[in-house]
Amino acid sequence: MSGVEQGVRAHARERAFAHLFEMAIDLLAIADADGRYTFLNDAWERTLGWRREELIGVSFLEFVHPHDHEATRAVMARTADAGFELEDFENRYRCRDGSYRWLSWRASTDGDRWYAIAREVSERKAQDARQLGVMSRMRGMIVDRTREMRSAAGALEIAETEIVRRLSMAVEWRDDETGLHVERAIMQTHAVRGYELLRASASPILELAATIAWTHHEKFDGSGYPRGLAGDEIPIEGRIVAIVDVFDALTSDRVYRPAFAYEEALAMMAADRGTHFDPRLLDVFLDVAGDMTHPPRRHLRNDRDT
Repeated sequence: MSGVEQGVRAHARERAFAHLFEMAIDLLAIADADGRYTFLNDAWERTLGWRREELIGVSFLEFVHPHDHEATRAVMARTADAGFELEDFENRYRCRDGSYRWLSWRASTDGDRWYAIAREVSERKAQDARQLGVMSRMRGMIVDRTREMRSAAGALEIAETEIVRRLSMAVEWRDDETGLHVERAIMQTHAVRGYELLRASASPILELAATIAWTHHEKFDGSGYPRGLAGDEIPIEGRIVAIVDVFDALTSDRVYRPAFAYEEALAMMAADRGTHFDPRLLDVFLDVAGDMTHPPRRHLRNDRDT
């Protein structure tokens, strides 16, 4: 192949790469060692409104949001020290109209030039913020309802004592036709019995306790008892207590088994996400439980049902 043919082919490759460069949806840029733009594709104007000639020769940092300057400089310094390695980071970047959009960057440098690809992620960041807001509000609601439920503990203990007394009287009942023990069926009536003991009270605390007694054995997929409620049909206080009641049962000793380890209990509960437990509430519980450096101290009990 002659030198002329090689030159023609090299020029064709360059034209092809330049065409691909301009077609790219992402923002592509090359800058000098000081971070001043030397080459940009058309995506900058499509995404941020800047014309190419307005950015050439201007420092990359000129458009970074002031609150993101320090973190961005730290990333650039780390990248320069590491050599030709890729570095991922995000920051807010100024548009031509003065607004800011979130960009997700991947950059590297060979010491003489910076090479960067950026993609707008403003909508994803907004979704993340909304999700954090929802989780924050849910945490607040859980804290409020938990505080109310703690106030109801005395009333619940009275109801529990009465339920245990009645169940102990019925422990030897047998089905008239099969002659089999019916302890489990009787045990499951405690949700209704507790509700009947506590309902129709003028006390908001006892009304809350009645709701908890009636609904804390319902399951998110509708397979629980006594009414087979599902999803948001189950009051949030019942969904909360369903989680803490099972956690308490799993991490407590029973006459038929020792307590499960803290981490094992959490794993077992995670497996029931969306079936037994409200997935949103369970995520909050597991998040809080996972942040605990020391599991709660347990005391032995063997008279609780699950």
